[in-house]
Amino acid sequence: MDFELNEEQLAIKEAASDFAKTELLPKVIDRDIKSEFPKELIAKMAEMGFMGIMVPKENRIGEEGFGFKFAMETLNGGRIGIAAQALGIAAGALELSVKYAKERKTFGKPISEYQAIQFKLADMDTEVEAARLLCYKAALKKDKSESYVKSRAIAKLYSSKVAMKTTIEAVQIHGGYGYVREYHVERRMRDAKITQIYEGTSEIQKIIISRKLLS
Repeated sequence: MDFELNEEQLAIKEAASDFAKTELLPKVIDRDIKSEFPKELIAKMAEMGFMGIMVPKENRIGEEGFGFKFAMETLNGGRIGIAAQALGIAAGALELSVKYAKERKTFGKPISEYQAIQFKLADMDTEVEAARLLCYKAALKKDKSESYVKSRAIAKLYSSKVAMKTTIEAVQIHGGYGYVREYHVERRMRDAKITQIYEGTSEIQKIIISRKLLS
């Protein structure tokens, strides 16, 4: 199969690149934050022929339906990455909480000496370690080319839940400072939430787990 681009294909490639740089790139962050995509840009893409492009059968890579299977397999591996991301967010929040608890003093002693804070930190550490082991298990199964669909769903579901819970507790431990950007835990709480949404929501992970369990 010849992958060399002809003049027409090179022109299309250049047109797509120019469109992305001039029309899409300038406000991409703002649109991503707002989860919006202007209708006028869709109209321009359609006008330039970038919507609903038909690919000839002879240029198809793989058998019919291969694309969907490949996309699902990519998601499977990606969800381990998101689980690891959630784990990192939770572990970072725990680390900041331990540091703050040792430094912050009330009534003449660090708040780390209060049992209420100690219990929070103990729960956070236990859940972070459990999430770490689930991530390792899913990654190990993938590396060994074993079926890991259920393992990665469990890892993502639990790790993202731990990230959300741990960062909320981190903000609680920091008190009012938890909302101050300089202490970073408020950002981790916002970062944690997205891990329950992208690459398959927590609800989707539960569907996958239950189907595997009941099959």
